[in-house]
Amino acid sequence: YSLCALAVSDERPVSTQSTWGPGSISGAFVHARHDCRSLRKCAGWWGQDPQTRFKMNHEHQSYRGAKAFQLSNPAVLPVVCVQASLELFKEAGGMGALRKKSEALTGYLEKLLLEAQASAKAGWFEIMTPRRKNKRGCQLSLFFPGELT
Repeated sequence: YSLCALAVSDERPVSTQSTWGPGSISGAFVHARHDCRSLRKCAGWWGQDPQTRFKMNHEHQSYRGAKAFQLSNPAVLPVVCVQASLELFKEAGGMGALRKKSEALTGYLEKLLLEAQASAKAGWFEIMTPRRKNKRGCQLSLFFPGELT
């Protein structure tokens, strides 16, 4: 696998991007306050301190923090896909706007389910997900105690 840091700061949280197979990109979180130089990990070219990188002295001197996990550049095509998705997030107004829409849609589904339950026989299903939107995310889990036919 390979890891490539996306953003590194000594003041803010740091994300790292990883590739676990052909064409896949995923992420991990490492806070900048952690000195990761002593952790066991694969050590790569991009994880080495640039002050010593070109000395070619057979000694790897890691960056501090998340940058130490970098091995190589991610593949171009998966990064282009990530870039396109980030542009869509931006066009949609960012995560705040998407979360607001998610809460509205999940709330509407909950309303429809409760109305359906009130008009039919009570107890044919139960909404297991917490009622408070800040406790449930963007989905509803339903429990059907009887047999479904």
